[in-house]
Amino acid sequence: MLHVCLRRLQGASAPQSVLRTLQRLRQQYQRPLQRRETPMAGCETSLSKQRLADEALKLLRREVRGSDMLSDVSVVSSSFCIEVGKLLSVAAAFGATTTTQRVAEALQWVRINKSSLLTTRQVMSVAMPLLNLKDGKSLGRQFVMEELITPLLTSLEASVSTATMNEVEMKQHYSAIVSVFSLVNRLLECDDNCGVGDAGGGETKDIEPEGPSVGMAGKTLASGSAASVLRRSVAELLTKAADALLSATASASSFDVQDCTHTLLAFQRFESLCSDVDADGVKDMEEMHAVLLPLQPVLGTAFGSCASGAAKRPGDLCHLLSCALKLKHRESMIFFSRGAVSLLPLALASATVKEMSMAVSLLVRLRSCAPEVADGLLVQRIVGAMRPKLFLLAETHPETLRHIESSLLLANLTRLDTEVSEDLVNLLCSSFASHMDSVQPSHLIPFLQGLCRFGDYHTRSVKDESYVTVWDAPLLPAVLPCLRRSADRVVTLASARAVTTVEAAQLLLLFSQLHSALSLTVYASLDSQLVGAASRFVEVSNVTCDESNDGVSDGHAVIGHEDPSGVFTLMNALDTFREKCVPVRREEEELLLRAGELYEMVRQGAMGTVKEIQDPKSLVKLLGVLIPGLGAPFPAGEEETAVHNSAATVTYSPSAQRSFDSAANQVIRLAPMANAYEVGALAKYTRELLSKDLIGEAVAREAMKSLVEQSGRVEMTLHDIQSLLDGMRQVREVQISASLLWRAGTLLSTAPKKTTSFLRCVLPIIKNAAIKPCEKEALSALKRIAMQNARDMLETDVMTISPRDVVLLAYTLAQLQAISSEPAAEGADDSEDVDSDAAEREVSSDLLSKGDDFGVVHDTFTMIGDAVCLQMQQSPYSCGVATGGGWQMTPQEVVMLVQSFEKVEVGHHSLLYELLPLVRDMSPAMGPLELSLLLSAFARLGVWNGRILNTLACNVAERMQMCSLKQCQVVLQALQSSRFLRPTVFLPSAEYQESSSCDWKPVCTPDGSANADPLVTLAVSIVKRMDALVENMDSVSTILESYTLREIMAFVSVLGFFEHPPQPSFDTYMAICVKKLLLSLRTLSGNDVSWDCRQNLMACVSLAGYVCKLRKYSHQCTSARVIAGVLSPLYIESATLKAGLLLMPEEKLSELYCYRCAYAMLYGAAFAADEASLFLLPLFEKLKAPEVSQDARRVCRALRSMTRMCSRDAGDISMVSEIVLHCASAIHERRPGNMGEGSEEGSVGAEKPFVLQRRETVALIESLCAAWLFRSRSDERDRSFLEVLRFSVDNMLRFYHGTGGGEDLRIATKDVGTSISAGECGLVLLGLAITGAATNTCEAMHASALPQLTELQRTILMKEHDLSVHDSVNILLARALCSDDTTVCWEVVECASRALQSQMGKTDRTGLWLHSELYRLVTAGDACFVTYCVGLPEGGCRTVFDTCVRVVPALLHALRSEKRNISPSLSLHCRVRVAECLRQLLQLAPDREGIDGLVAALEELVEDVGTS
Repeated sequence: MLHVCLRRLQGASAPQSVLRTLQRLRQQYQRPLQRRETPMAGCETSLSKQRLADEALKLLRREVRGSDMLSDVSVVSSSFCIEVGKLLSVAAAFGATTTTQRVAEALQWVRINKSSLLTTRQVMSVAMPLLNLKDGKSLGRQFVMEELITPLLTSLEASVSTATMNEVEMKQHYSAIVSVFSLVNRLLECDDNCGVGDAGGGETKDIEPEGPSVGMAGKTLASGSAASVLRRSVAELLTKAADALLSATASASSFDVQDCTHTLLAFQRFESLCSDVDADGVKDMEEMHAVLLPLQPVLGTAFGSCASGAAKRPGDLCHLLSCALKLKHRESMIFFSRGAVSLLPLALASATVKEMSMAVSLLVRLRSCAPEVADGLLVQRIVGAMRPKLFLLAETHPETLRHIESSLLLANLTRLDTEVSEDLVNLLCSSFASHMDSVQPSHLIPFLQGLCRFGDYHTRSVKDESYVTVWDAPLLPAVLPCLRRSADRVVTLASARAVTTVEAAQLLLLFSQLHSALSLTVYASLDSQLVGAASRFVEVSNVTCDESNDGVSDGHAVIGHEDPSGVFTLMNALDTFREKCVPVRREEEELLLRAGELYEMVRQGAMGTVKEIQDPKSLVKLLGVLIPGLGAPFPAGEEETAVHNSAATVTYSPSAQRSFDSAANQVIRLAPMANAYEVGALAKYTRELLSKDLIGEAVAREAMKSLVEQSGRVEMTLHDIQSLLDGMRQVREVQISASLLWRAGTLLSTAPKKTTSFLRCVLPIIKNAAIKPCEKEALSALKRIAMQNARDMLETDVMTISPRDVVLLAYTLAQLQAISSEPAAEGADDSEDVDSDAAEREVSSDLLSKGDDFGVVHDTFTMIGDAVCLQMQQSPYSCGVATGGGWQMTPQEVVMLVQSFEKVEVGHHSLLYELLPLVRDMSPAMGPLELSLLLSAFARLGVWNGRILNTLACNVAERMQMCSLKQCQVVLQALQSSRFLRPTVFLPSAEYQESSSCDWKPVCTPDGSANADPLVTLAVSIVKRMDALVENMDSVSTILESYTLREIMAFVSVLGFFEHPPQPSFDTYMAICVKKLLLSLRTLSGNDVSWDCRQNLMACVSLAGYVCKLRKYSHQCTSARVIAGVLSPLYIESATLKAGLLLMPEEKLSELYCYRCAYAMLYGAAFAADEASLFLLPLFEKLKAPEVSQDARRVCRALRSMTRMCSRDAGDISMVSEIVLHCASAIHERRPGNMGEGSEEGSVGAEKPFVLQRRETVALIESLCAAWLFRSRSDERDRSFLEVLRFSVDNMLRFYHGTGGGEDLRIATKDVGTSISAGECGLVLLGLAITGAATNTCEAMHASALPQLTELQRTILMKEHDLSVHDSVNILLARALCSDDTTVCWEVVECASRALQSQMGKTDRTGLWLHSELYRLVTAGDACFVTYCVGLPEGGCRTVFDTCVRVVPALLHALRSEKRNISPSLSLHCRVRVAECLRQLLQLAPDREGIDGLVAALEELVEDVGTS
């Protein structure tokens, strides 16, 4: 440790201090550098500088004036630190070190007096010059870290009163804080990037031996604990400096660009320090991001306005942009990059050629990593600002536009994907050619690459057929002379052996790509060098392959003595040279032949090197040159390899195929190291190898999965993502990642014109994939961006976009909307899944609101429809032909357009009705597939014109015999959806038509076929075709194998649409569907067995509704029993069945239970209570789920379906009653007693009450009444039942009259004041009767509800013709439960009796449910109706009593029809229960009129039919 001596430090009195002398020497030492206008001769300058340096070093070492004082300032003064800083600055200029005597004494003073360094400016005056010493990167940095960090942090934390500072002091304070960031830069910069001192210091590096060569950074990073200390210290410095900067900003002027660069560079280098360390480093980096974000507005003041760009130095902006591009925090990178690049157009007016070259290079980097910052318009402004400046500099300072700058400018300008003017290319070519004698291959290659890119852009921009090459273009006269001089330069360099193999291959490739005949000259000069390199490569690769086969390879073999990338470039160059070179003379043909032989030699050598590649870049290059010439492998048994010299297709033996399997394995191994471009390229090559059957599908799938995983770690461009998606489309079962979709959406927002092409790449992949919730969110964001892009393009460029492009855009957007609207694979809610039949779609208005998402889609497709209408109006048609060169829409485009609007459910009626005449005219030329798809889309949109539809039907009826079964189904369903083909229409079978043609016809009667409905004719033609497709057993077997259960169910649905389905078509397809159901349930297996079971159960629900339409009872009974049989644990495992039932929507599950009860009552399929629990327990569990229990509509609809077939002989009525009571009580608890009252909406945490509409109230009353009439009595439960029922009936009365609820009632419901049906009136009467009879309060109820009762009964009498069997039974049961005629008057009872008697005896499908209703009439409420009839007085009540007596003949008629195989009747158990109830008539009223013969009828009724 050095001990400072104050006497020696100050020295004796002298006329001038040592520091002043040193400063004077430095001024003289640096004068030639500052005043270049009067330079000295080279020898004199060196000698003078050496003498000045020697004199200064003697002073620093105390060899001269050793006893003189250092400065006039006293060492005890706190201002002496400023003198120390001056000394260190001078010492750095002369290459001194920390061990130089006066420097060491000064540092010792700092070490002792560091507590006196109170301000940031004092500390920084020592720290910054110290790092400029010759050993400042090592010992100087160590001194700063050990001695100065603590004082610096203390000074930054100290509060500084800026109010007392003048402008100069404030500026000094502000600069001192900014210099802290510069200090951090110096502490963190790498040794090889550091400067040694001030200008001129590099020329004195041999004056004094350097100190320790190991830098502080190397020592720090060598130790984990030391790295952590450095990271913490720097983080603390940055945090304190940022806080001090924010506090000083208010009273300081705006930032300078250089200050912003130094600050930003400090944060960027800290990011680099933390990026390669442990999790603590990552945490520190995130904390620094949080520190940088508040600084962004402060640092942004350096940019000012865009108009201030002219005052900024271009070099400073370039350095700032370079630093910003290195930031890992994307938000900060975009902020500072946008600010810097926005100033470039004006700042380039004062730029030099080097600065412009740097700016263009940075702009290329910015376009690749953040294209949204540097959009096309800004790039054009920058290039436009550079162009006049380059011409000015080329004229005034031609020596500045050298070959180096010309090469860089042309190479980078052509990477910007913008137009480069021809005169600018001429200027750069002329400048490059003028310096050709100094050109090296490293300059020539980028220049030719830029020229190739410009040539490609020029070729794409040529719109006419007169194509000319770049060098022959009249506006580019300087290109061809430059190419000729470049070729001569290559010959010169090749003869001097100044070209490496890689450079030779690149030069040959570039001259070949330019289509230049000079490539022959270039190849002739490089031939010997290329042959030698290829020979060495093949020799080494053969040795490597032999060692690998013998197991000797160490896994690190080098591919030849040449660079691997050079070998791949050579192969590509030779291949391009052979393809594009056109020889004229014999010597040139020989050159071309030698190139082909050399290419095949290198290819054969490269085939065996796939396993030895160690980096993805080499693998991309190798596959890029190997795959294009590959074909399918030889058949088995052929081992030869056929090589074609024409480079068309090369076919390899199975051994070659195995080597490409190893290529796929290499992709798996090297994928984690690949960058964005390499990920896309490897995906493309994997797809090509799989398409040529050169690799297996399993290994290709693994390779693609590894590439998809790596894509989330790199910054993919849109082109790279499209390459990856193309590979994923070929390699199936590869899941797309959410990060890839997010990245694609970000990139697509900056490239609207690529929307259609990108969506066509991504849609095939996501269409059949299982979309997870995270991927669904990313997909929704992608959809919003695509929709916004479409709107932007249609708003600005509607007349420039091709009409076909608009159709494609609409089609891809519709597919994206359909996929994004599907539920996610995990946590999907299927509770609202509905059947495809439009008749069953009954959704309340609150569920039809799609929200903002639907609004975006609607607006987008409205604009698309308007655009197509405008384009069609500007392309008029004459007899179906476009006139005046206009655009004519093809049938395929019409189908795609209409399907697009159908998928998104947007009815653009102006467009659709304008398309209808067009469809009519082109229908004769449309194929069956196009016709079926078009009709289906029009039907779903509800856009039809009767006359056009008739014309369309006439045009296509004859061609339906060529349609497939699926197309027939789609066309027939479209006709049904149009509502022009009604369910009541009769479609005669072929047998009927033959028999009817034999009937007598009067002469005056016209031919019926001429007046037949075209739609009926088309439907008959379709049914005839469907019959022909199942005419034999082979056809049936084909359908069972080719179609899924869902598709066959669709065939049954379109035939079952009619009230009288066409026969025998309907019965045949019904039997096929039942058979397919058995086969599907029998083969349930795999991971998705629960979902498959659910799908089959949903098919059972749909299929059960069509059983009653079969022609014969035996067919109905067989189908019903098969469906009932598969719904049991005997056919499906209990766990699988329960899981499938739980996945069903609750309404469909309740319908399934209802059908199962119906089959037990009508077809004898026993349904005991234990079997019923398999359905009821999952249903109860679903109804108690929060998402269902909070939706009154879903609960009430499920309860209504469940109680539709209540019986004591089928199902479990006890559990049904429990479910109904639980759900109804929950509704009652969540809703106040009166409709207009309720919990306050503003109360915190209050659960939202139900808002029961009229339909839900009716369903709830019906469920409660049905459960009450058949349940077992329990006093406690009876009270709950009656309370809920009374509440529901009161609400229903309010709905009817709209009274008692006030204004709130009219707000809560949309049905107030609407007409109530006769059935609803009867149901309300039944509810009133049950509550009154159970509580013996009929008279009190009558008094309070007398006006309502009168109105209800009057409505029933007025709408007698609307009464159904179910309604009539409700009214009769209500009267039977009442003790007087007030609730149900005698006229209403007679009305219901007449309606019921009119339906008795029917055995057709319309009266199918009559039997179950008669069962309910007789047995419900402990046979209350029979008891009521017994008590009726004889004589005056003939109608009601006859209704009770006629039940037995009606059931006997059905029983006899069952015996004749016509229609079903009640099952034996149900008939026995009916007979037991009716025997009361024999016991209590044996003498009444009509009782005669009842005994024999009851005995016949309980006979066992024994139907199989």
